[in-house]
Amino acid sequence: MKDIEKRLENILRRTEKLISLQSESNRKVSELESVNQQLTSKIKGLEEEILRLKETNQVIATEQQKINNQKQREITHKINDLLSEVDRCISRMKPGE
Repeated sequence: MKDIEKRLENILRRTEKLISLQSESNRKVSELESVNQQLTSKIKGLEEEILRLKETNQVIATEQQKINNQKQREITHKINDLLSEVDRCISRMKPGE
């Protein structure tokens, strides 16, 4: 009879330990699910920020291209004006014309 009692006590202890381990596992799962939810939310926020930054970058690049094009036109115009002035000077220097 004592043998059966010992076996039952052993089964009871192991069952209690399993219940405790299951409880701890459930707690850890809940904690990890919470952390996962927080990280998922953070990722979503960062993805939205990346999208906004890409859009801003595109706007800046477009505006920079417009500025560069305008500067290029101004430089070309200035060069043409200078070439015209050089041509006028050269034509004045030619004798008999």
